[in-house]
Amino acid sequence: MATKFANVKSIRFDEFPMGTERGGIATVTFDLSGTVYTGGADTVSLGGGGTDGGVSTSATLASILSTRARDGKAYTIQGVAGSPNVAPGNQSVATNGPLIYAQSAAVSSSNVTLNLFSLPAGGSAITTTTATWERAAQIAISFTAA
Repeated sequence: MATKFANVKSIRFDEFPMGTERGGIATVTFDLSGTVYTGGADTVSLGGGGTDGGVSTSATLASILSTRARDGKAYTIQGVAGSPNVAPGNQSVATNGPLIYAQSAAVSSSNVTLNLFSLPAGGSAITTTTATWERAAQIAISFTAA
Protein backbone atom coordinates (compact mmCIF):
# COMPACT_ATOMS: atom_id res chain seq x y z
CA MET A 1 0.00 0.00 0.00
CA ALA A 2 1.40 3.39 -1.02
CA THR A 3 0.60 6.85 0.31
CA LYS A 4 -0.35 9.38 -2.36
CA PHE A 5 -0.09 13.04 -1.39
CA ALA A 6 -2.94 15.36 -2.28
CA ASN A 7 -2.85 18.85 -3.71
CA VAL A 8 -4.43 21.11 -1.07
CA LYS A 9 -6.26 23.69 -3.18
CA SER A 10 -8.04 25.85 -0.62
CA ILE A 11 -9.05 26.02 3.03
CA ARG A 12 -12.14 27.85 4.31
CA PHE A 13 -12.28 28.51 8.05
CA ASP A 14 -15.61 28.51 9.92
CA GLU A 15 -14.60 29.49 13.45
CA PHE A 16 -16.31 29.24 16.82
CA PRO A 17 -15.04 29.56 20.41
CA MET A 18 -13.88 26.42 22.23
CA GLY A 19 -13.10 27.32 25.86
CA THR A 20 -9.90 29.34 26.05
CA GLU A 21 -8.69 28.07 22.69
CA ARG A 22 -9.73 29.22 19.27
CA GLY A 23 -11.13 26.49 17.10
CA GLY A 24 -13.69 25.54 14.56
CA ILE A 25 -14.39 23.69 11.37
CA ALA A 26 -12.39 24.09 8.18
CA THR A 27 -13.39 22.93 4.71
CA VAL A 28 -10.35 21.58 2.86
CA THR A 29 -10.51 21.32 -0.94
CA PHE A 30 -8.08 18.89 -2.60
CA ASP A 31 -7.38 16.85 -5.70
CA LEU A 32 -4.82 14.36 -6.99
CA SER A 33 -4.08 15.97 -10.35
CA GLY A 34 -0.74 14.67 -11.61
CA THR A 35 -0.90 11.64 -9.27
CA VAL A 36 -2.04 8.09 -10.01
CA TYR A 37 -4.11 6.61 -7.17
CA THR A 38 -4.98 2.90 -7.22
CA GLY A 39 -8.22 2.28 -5.35
CA GLY A 40 -7.99 -0.43 -2.72
CA ALA A 41 -4.19 -0.33 -2.73
CA ASP A 42 -3.33 3.29 -1.89
CA THR A 43 -4.12 5.85 0.79
CA VAL A 44 -4.44 9.61 0.25
CA SER A 45 -2.70 11.98 2.66
CA LEU A 46 -3.64 15.63 3.02
CA GLY A 47 -0.41 17.10 4.34
CA GLY A 48 3.09 15.64 4.70
CA GLY A 49 3.75 16.01 0.95
CA GLY A 50 2.01 17.05 -2.23
CA THR A 51 1.25 20.71 -2.84
CA ASP A 52 -0.21 23.64 -0.94
CA GLY A 53 -1.86 26.06 -3.34
CA GLY A 54 0.26 24.72 -6.20
CA VAL A 55 3.59 24.91 -4.36
CA SER A 56 5.40 21.68 -3.39
CA THR A 57 5.43 21.12 0.35
CA SER A 58 6.32 18.57 2.99
CA ALA A 59 4.39 20.51 5.67
CA THR A 60 1.72 18.78 7.73
CA LEU A 61 -1.92 19.76 7.19
CA ALA A 62 -1.89 21.33 10.67
CA SER A 63 1.06 23.53 9.57
CA ILE A 64 -0.74 24.41 6.33
CA LEU A 65 -3.77 25.49 8.40
CA SER A 66 -1.52 27.71 10.53
CA THR A 67 0.13 29.26 7.47
CA ARG A 68 -3.23 29.94 5.80
CA ALA A 69 -4.71 31.46 8.98
CA ARG A 70 -1.74 33.85 9.36
CA ASP A 71 -2.32 34.25 13.08
CA GLY A 72 0.87 32.70 14.51
CA LYS A 73 -1.04 30.02 16.41
CA ALA A 74 -0.26 26.32 16.53
CA TYR A 75 -3.11 24.30 14.96
CA THR A 76 -4.16 20.83 16.03
CA ILE A 77 -6.49 18.73 13.92
CA GLN A 78 -9.07 17.22 16.27
CA GLY A 79 -11.02 15.08 13.83
CA VAL A 80 -12.69 14.70 10.49
CA ALA A 81 -16.32 15.77 10.47
CA GLY A 82 -19.11 13.52 9.32
CA SER A 83 -18.99 11.45 6.16
CA PRO A 84 -16.40 13.31 5.73
CA ASN A 85 -17.53 14.65 2.36
CA VAL A 86 -18.65 18.20 1.86
CA ALA A 87 -18.53 17.70 -1.91
CA PRO A 88 -17.26 14.87 -4.12
CA GLY A 89 -14.46 15.35 -6.61
CA ASN A 90 -14.71 14.45 -10.26
CA GLN A 91 -12.32 13.01 -12.80
CA SER A 92 -13.99 11.75 -15.96
CA VAL A 93 -11.23 9.18 -16.57
CA ALA A 94 -11.45 7.65 -13.05
CA THR A 95 -12.58 4.02 -12.89
CA ASN A 96 -15.97 3.44 -11.25
CA GLY A 97 -16.46 7.22 -11.48
CA PRO A 98 -17.03 9.87 -12.33
CA LEU A 99 -17.76 11.15 -8.78
CA ILE A 100 -15.02 10.62 -6.19
CA TYR A 101 -15.94 10.49 -2.48
CA ALA A 102 -13.61 10.47 0.52
CA GLN A 103 -14.13 7.61 3.00
CA SER A 104 -12.30 6.18 6.01
CA ALA A 105 -10.82 9.56 6.89
CA ALA A 106 -8.67 9.74 10.02
CA VAL A 107 -6.22 12.11 11.71
CA SER A 108 -2.68 10.76 11.48
CA SER A 109 0.40 12.72 12.67
CA SER A 110 -1.15 16.18 12.07
CA ASN A 111 -2.35 15.09 8.62
CA VAL A 112 -5.60 13.54 7.37
CA THR A 113 -5.56 10.19 5.57
CA LEU A 114 -8.46 8.84 3.52
CA ASN A 115 -9.50 6.53 0.70
CA LEU A 116 -11.47 7.30 -2.47
CA PHE A 117 -14.74 5.57 -3.40
CA SER A 118 -17.61 5.85 -5.91
CA LEU A 119 -20.27 6.52 -3.22
CA PRO A 120 -20.37 8.48 0.07
CA ALA A 121 -20.65 5.14 1.93
CA GLY A 122 -19.84 1.73 0.49
CA GLY A 123 -19.40 1.65 -3.26
CA SER A 124 -16.32 0.68 -5.23
CA ALA A 125 -12.77 1.86 -4.68
CA ILE A 126 -11.82 4.54 -7.23
CA THR A 127 -8.66 4.45 -9.33
CA THR A 128 -7.53 7.81 -10.75
CA THR A 129 -5.03 8.75 -13.45
CA THR A 130 -2.55 11.62 -13.66
CA ALA A 131 -5.11 13.70 -15.59
CA THR A 132 -6.50 16.94 -14.17
CA TRP A 133 -9.61 16.68 -12.03
CA GLU A 134 -12.69 18.50 -13.34
CA ARG A 135 -13.73 19.29 -9.77
CA ALA A 136 -11.72 19.06 -6.55
CA ALA A 137 -13.16 17.16 -3.57
CA GLN A 138 -13.92 18.74 -0.19
CA ILE A 139 -13.81 17.40 3.36
CA ALA A 140 -14.52 19.08 6.71
CA ILE A 141 -12.12 18.91 9.64
CA SER A 142 -12.34 20.22 13.21
CA PHE A 143 -9.38 22.03 14.74
CA THR A 144 -8.14 23.98 17.73
CA ALA A 145 -5.55 26.74 17.70
CA ALA A 146 -3.60 27.99 20.69
